[in-house]
Amino acid sequence: MRKLLMRLVAVTVALLTVIGGFNVYAADNTTYTYTVSVDDEWVRTQDAYIPAAVYAKEIGLSQPEDLFYMNGKLYISDTGNSRIAVYTIADSSVEFFGGEELKAPDGLFVTADGTVYVADPQAQAVFVYDNNRKLKMTIGRPDSYLFSETSLYAPCAVAVSSVGNIFVVGEGAYEGIMQFDYKGEFFGYFAANKYKMTWTERFQELIYNDVQKDQLLVRTPRPVDNIDISSKDLIFSITRSDDLSGVSYASTSDDTLKMHNMAGLNIFPKSGEMKEEWNFVDVASGPYGNTFALTQTGIVNEYDNQGDLIFTFGGRAYDNDRNGLFTNAAAVDLDDETGVLFVLDQDRNLIQVFYPTDFAKLTHSGIAALESGDYENSEEIWEGLLSLNGMSQIAHMGYGKSLFYQQKYEEALEHFKIANNAEYYSDAFWELRNEWLNRNIGYIFIGLLVLAVLIIVISVWRKKRKKGIESEKKPQGSIAPVKRFFKETAYIKTMLRHPIDGYYYLRRSEHGSVLTASALYILFFAVYVLDVLGRGYLFRVLNINKTNPASIVVMFWIPLILWIVGNYMIGTINEGEGSFKQIYVSSAYAFAPYIILTPFNILLSYCLTLNEGFIVNLGSMFIIAWSACLLILSVKEIQRYTFGETVRNILLVFFFMIMVIVAISIVYLLFGQLIGFLEEIIKEGVYRAGH
Repeated sequence: MRKLLMRLVAVTVALLTVIGGFNVYAADNTTYTYTVSVDDEWVRTQDAYIPAAVYAKEIGLSQPEDLFYMNGKLYISDTGNSRIAVYTIADSSVEFFGGEELKAPDGLFVTADGTVYVADPQAQAVFVYDNNRKLKMTIGRPDSYLFSETSLYAPCAVAVSSVGNIFVVGEGAYEGIMQFDYKGEFFGYFAANKYKMTWTERFQELIYNDVQKDQLLVRTPRPVDNIDISSKDLIFSITRSDDLSGVSYASTSDDTLKMHNMAGLNIFPKSGEMKEEWNFVDVASGPYGNTFALTQTGIVNEYDNQGDLIFTFGGRAYDNDRNGLFTNAAAVDLDDETGVLFVLDQDRNLIQVFYPTDFAKLTHSGIAALESGDYENSEEIWEGLLSLNGMSQIAHMGYGKSLFYQQKYEEALEHFKIANNAEYYSDAFWELRNEWLNRNIGYIFIGLLVLAVLIIVISVWRKKRKKGIESEKKPQGSIAPVKRFFKETAYIKTMLRHPIDGYYYLRRSEHGSVLTASALYILFFAVYVLDVLGRGYLFRVLNINKTNPASIVVMFWIPLILWIVGNYMIGTINEGEGSFKQIYVSSAYAFAPYIILTPFNILLSYCLTLNEGFIVNLGSMFIIAWSACLLILSVKEIQRYTFGETVRNILLVFFFMIMVIVAISIVYLLFGQLIGFLEEIIKEGVYRAGH
């Protein structure tokens, strides 16, 4: 008891220490910090960044477009004044340059030696200044066969690699990011966005001639909007969408935030797997492989080197005097040594400064430890972060990676599953499976050998037994009901091997019964539930914790009932010969492949990794195709149709099913509105009666 009390006291003191440490800053914070939970939902976490200062408010900026931090100085594109401002943080002094050449400076990049690169779309050039603010080089419109005469050249963003290669983003340049060498010579495009046609456009592609395509179809991908480059020469790019709902157009099918290798390939997760915003305006790479992306509304998202969201904070201000929020955010950069963020507010003509809290620093140290290979230290850090927020997806991922790289695969597996990361879960599972196979390969071989012998022995025994009892078979009418039920169930074997003969005897009522068919439907439903809810984690169709059981019942039984009823009704109208009982029974046997083979496919889903997942998917497709063929064959044989009549009947049945489902949906909506209307009347009556 005494030890328990001592532990409780220790935990309480630790929590108070942590909470107290963050409360020092909480009073100054004007925005909350969020992260992604293990349920893939937004969850508030400890403050990661605190607004601490405002810079360059009194230096006369006008509609600034970009900023860049280097060696204690903030370089600002003072676009409205056609110049570059250099703000020294230590003494708040400022100098200006570039007024003679610049027209509307936009993107900025500064190298370690003080060379400044300025992209000016109005001047249609990239200007390069040395560390004495003297013009060193002007990169104008490329004179190269690689650059089309119809291509636009209006540089709006620029970044420079460690070897001096210059990457330029142009307004409307859908061909991609322009590349220049250190002398300003153009040598091609890089990392262009892809265009993805809609289904309507695919249809137009089939029916239009070349002239119509040239006149009517304009299919150019969206241009890249902004870029940055990391210390490892990885290019980060953003591509905005004009769709205010956040849904990308077909021409922006790529992710809005991408990280490119030197071949131009995006190495962030594919579209739909990242927490992104549609209106990113700037991106900045961090020292730990992390990335900061800024939206026009002032939201700052921080990602790790895998594209997983670490933090999100900030937002739009409706009061110009409120720090930490923005009226029109334009650019973001950071001090790699201290982790301090600088965010430019274009409408307020100032720069807001955000300092990382101890919580953010601890998170970054965990990421840095992972990057450097210090997995033991990383494990301790992430374990501590999990104690602060056990719902954090990024914390479970960091802890799982630390365990994984220390070959603690079983523990890592658990945290990857909690974080809902199938890729890392698959890698850990592969390692565990490999270890298990190495330990048990001898037993597996012996087991397979014994199984083969048993199969041969049983096969020989069954043949001898079959010959011995053939003369003792009783007439069909003398079979007991239970034995008849099992015999009719075993008729599935005939349906799988000889379906045409099987349906012939079903139509003549020599086999099959309503009882057996009903049992098959129930078994079909049980296997279906197991299939959609009971697969292995890597191949599960629905999450059992997030699925309403009623929806599964509705999704299964409603289409099945409509199929049977529609098949009978359409068959009656189109002179089909099948009775309702025959259709009911024959349809049940059509699902025999699904009932028999799906459990084996489910077992496979517990044994395979993502790289081997095609086996599970191929198995599912094969099972469904086989059952579909039997279902089509049942319509043909039971109704005595030709192939053309069978196809027409099935299409009419599908149309009937769709119409009934639409009618049920409309009635459901109207009924809901009626209930709501009656509730309002009752509430109004109660209110008037009380007054």
